[in-house]
Amino acid sequence: MSPSWLVLGHLQKVGLKWDKRKGELQKWNNSVGNGIERKLKKELIYAKSVIDVQLYSRVSGEYSV
Repeated sequence: MSPSWLVLGHLQKVGLKWDKRKGELQKWNNSVGNGIERKLKKELIYAKSVIDVQLYSRVSGEYSV
């Protein structure tokens, strides 16, 4: 008995999972999931209060807000 049925069964399960995820991804509005979209909206509220951001040293990653 060949184990190819096991491989084919696995490929079928993976294909079904990919199809399901593709359908879910097509429902997204902004190319990100709902949880990430909520976090981005929350952070944008804080970002609107930032007036200026300046980079002092690219090597050390020092910024001033």
